[in-house]
Amino acid sequence: MLFNSLDFIIFFIILLSIYFSIPYKYRWILLLISSYFFYMSWNVEYSLLLIFFTLLNYFFWIKIYKEKNTTKRKKYLYINLFLNLFLLFLFKYYNFTITSLELFFNNYWIKFENYYLNLLLPVWISFYTFQTIWYILDIYWNKIKPEKNIFIFALYVSFFPQLVAWPIERASNLLPQFKEKKVFKKDNLLKWIHFILWWFFLKSIIWDWVSDMVDFIYNSPNNFESGLTFLIWTYFFAFQIFWDFAWYSFIAIWIAKILWYDLMKNFRRPYFSKSISEFWRRWHISLSSWFKDYIYIPLWWNKVWKVRKDINILIVFFISWIWHWASWTFILWWILHWIYILIESILWIFTKNITFLNNKISKYIKIIIVFHLVAFWWILFRSNNIWDFIYIIEKIFSFETYKIEILFFWKFLYLSILMFLWILLLETIHFLNEKKFFVLDFLEKINLNLRLLFYVFSMYICKV
Repeated sequence: MLFNSLDFIIFFIILLSIYFSIPYKYRWILLLISSYFFYMSWNVEYSLLLIFFTLLNYFFWIKIYKEKNTTKRKKYLYINLFLNLFLLFLFKYYNFTITSLELFFNNYWIKFENYYLNLLLPVWISFYTFQTIWYILDIYWNKIKPEKNIFIFALYVSFFPQLVAWPIERASNLLPQFKEKKVFKKDNLLKWIHFILWWFFLKSIIWDWVSDMVDFIYNSPNNFESGLTFLIWTYFFAFQIFWDFAWYSFIAIWIAKILWYDLMKNFRRPYFSKSISEFWRRWHISLSSWFKDYIYIPLWWNKVWKVRKDINILIVFFISWIWHWASWTFILWWILHWIYILIESILWIFTKNITFLNNKISKYIKIIIVFHLVAFWWILFRSNNIWDFIYIIEKIFSFETYKIEILFFWKFLYLSILMFLWILLLETIHFLNEKKFFVLDFLEKINLNLRLLFYVFSMYICKV
């Protein structure tokens, strides 16, 4: 059940109609039932895994919280972390590991017996694995008091607005909200629904359309010869992947707002970053902060010497790969971003006191450079395999191939102009929202008929 599906809209309307009509102290029960129904709509069997996962972690936080002996607390923590990560490995990486080993041994004519498991990947297992690890570590470090009600804890693990999207929410922020009284306000509800409809419009009419074109090219790169084709659609993909990810975060945040829950902000104009490090502080903020607080900082040798600091960063990138998916292109993508950060930290040592490199013009130049570095390696992220990546890179850097393929000439020209205008509009809206000028508040003052006319006209233009 996707956020932009008819099934979800019907599901959410029914939920809302019941949610504000029952006493607030029972609403968390409705949310728990709704969250499990939402998850079961993907796969009924894996809801059993989610239940097992919840019971497992509930059992261990009780052991960790009640145990006074430091050694035993640490033992329970390590067992819990092992079991969580083992389940993640089993469902997400086991077959990938077996396939990789088989390919490796076959290259050396060594017989390797593979033992594949016929397992489907549970939907969003990384999300609730990392979120519960976050919770257990907070309890272990005495940052929060645990939730004793197992059903409210189950709601924290399965809360549907952010179960299948971002952000990863901290227990200290989300758990107390389940017990707060939520008062229905019609004006706010209409405003937030308007906001969500606006993002549905952007997703369905613009970014899904761009995604189809990117898939068409990247899924069959050998059908294209022009480096210009790949270059143009690499730029488009850079914005498409950002707005696709950001869209899910924004919708999750605003669906939660309709239910009167506040989730943390997850993207902050990452393509305006002046360094790769800053890019990762602005991109998927909840995940980046998770890595910083629960992986990077606890590595006690963080401040000892430079090489150890770089090793810490490598460990963080490795864990980030575990969070995402099993692919050699993705492993290489993370390694290259780690190399970016190493080079950046070395350059900073030699340039931090050079005045002209820190003026306003230099900042804009840095933004352009960082954007192109990130966009370039999005090619590796999007490529289906290493060989496709090599082919695309060869074409982009073979300038003699820079011809406009006749089949796509007018479409490229039309799409390029259209997408430039849409990207400019979206980035402007994002910028104004950052500056506390909320565009939707302004749009609400415009005549409804004019707004509808604009939406219909935009849909017509995009579908021509």
